[in-house]
Amino acid sequence: MQTFECARSTPQVAGKAWCYFDDNFSASVLSSGPYHVPTSKRFASIDSFYYEKTPHVSGQASLCLFQMTVAKTHPVNGAGLVNVLTRLGLLRDVRENPKRVALIFSVPLGVEQAFTRQTFVLDGILGDADSVRKVHNIGAVAENALKADPIKVHTIGELRTYLEGNQSNKDRVAKGLTFGKLRRSLSEHDEEQKKLNQGEASLKDVLEAIPQFVWGVGT
Repeated sequence: MQTFECARSTPQVAGKAWCYFDDNFSASVLSSGPYHVPTSKRFASIDSFYYEKTPHVSGQASLCLFQMTVAKTHPVNGAGLVNVLTRLGLLRDVRENPKRVALIFSVPLGVEQAFTRQTFVLDGILGDADSVRKVHNIGAVAENALKADPIKVHTIGELRTYLEGNQSNKDRVAKGLTFGKLRRSLSEHDEEQKKLNQGEASLKDVLEAIPQFVWGVGT
């Protein structure tokens, strides 16, 4: 079991119990704390965070992100989480070592046993398991044609495999839809994803590598 001693917070504003930050926060908030709470009740991704200025030798996370929920599943707003790490000036460090962060879900007692690892929703970052409709220029008509017999293509990965087995560009898959058009659309999709995933590791891979914990709270 991992434990740490929660230090007393030093508020920036006298009379306040915690350190608060608004939507325009920056890394300067880390000079106070270590416990921080957003002033906005609609802040994306997290409900509060605890920052340890000196990481433990054991490799314990230096940034604990808390998310409260009463549900058994709670997909995480990946874009919001990346925004938090960027504003705190920690995204590069987390890319190098995702274990410097811990995502802690605070749930009611009784829910924690059924609470499993949560997924990240990161707009724009797609994988081969995503719907073929996510590829540029593939609308409802093209999607329905690809899903129907005998093609049965539902995902981007299935489209990739289908095109690899059909090298023709002029042959039509359906009315107004040729293999060449599909190939160009998939190529544009892959190029865009490559730009989004530039860096030592893709953002999606980095977020997926962040350790997650569940904390049952109640009486």
